[in-house]
Amino acid sequence: MDNVSPFCRSLIDPDRPEWYVVHRDGFLYYEPEYAPRNPDTFDLDTSWIVHYGQFFDDFGSLTLLNDETRYVVAGSDDRLRLAEFQNTEEFKNTASFHAIRYHIKRKSAFV
Repeated sequence: MDNVSPFCRSLIDPDRPEWYVVHRDGFLYYEPEYAPRNPDTFDLDTSWIVHYGQFFDDFGSLTLLNDETRYVVAGSDDRLRLAEFQNTEEFKNTASFHAIRYHIKRKSAFV
């Protein structure tokens, strides 16, 4: 896993930096570091690999550190969930994101 460490990230709530994004039952949730539901797996459950330009230039995708076949996708119910890779345009669209800096939140991402 050493070769992926530069691309390994944890996602936090910018207003509550001790709250991390974790995966549970195929969906994503915030969970506090000081009271994790599964302390033994918390580090792995909050570790993501960022793949830059995998599907589209200037966009990234996220997989689990311990299972790079499962991607974060936007579900039709507007919830973020995990899904196995599918080689379709729809999958690539729902698995792609563009990160913006927190300080420009609510402004155009292309400022």
